[in-house]
Amino acid sequence: MKIKTYLPLVLVASVLLLAGCTSGGGTGKDCGTDSTCLREAAAKCELAFGTITQENEQMKMKMFMQVKGGTMSECEYYFRIDSLEYPSGITEAQKNLMNSFLLGKDFTCKIAVTEQLTFDQMVNSGKCKGSLIDIIKTVGQGNTSP
Repeated sequence: MKIKTYLPLVLVASVLLLAGCTSGGGTGKDCGTDSTCLREAAAKCELAFGTITQENEQMKMKMFMQVKGGTMSECEYYFRIDSLEYPSGITEAQKNLMNSFLLGKDFTCKIAVTEQLTFDQMVNSGKCKGSLIDIIKTVGQGNTSP
């Protein structure tokens, strides 16, 4: 099973984060799983945190997101994959491989609240850093070895 099949899920979560649709963290308002709460906090760069779940036919992923604060021109956002669930047809070896690639991986971005970036622009902007960004860049280049 290739890592590339799971990147759309990571893409969706990342775009939601950068578009101000989610946030989350350890300080500030606890939004729980309320995406409206997270979206509103992200749009104002107000401290908040929460967990969202993304699901498609390939996996279910729970993500911790945090609006860490800053200014409207440079707000800091944090994203981490906390859990992954797979359909019944996935072998234990495939689950272990995917978990080693994605589980616990994270990244932080510092961007303007009003900035609208595509996923490719975000990854290549130099405004986001972390282990998940490194993996996405590597997989995007066709290298799927851990």
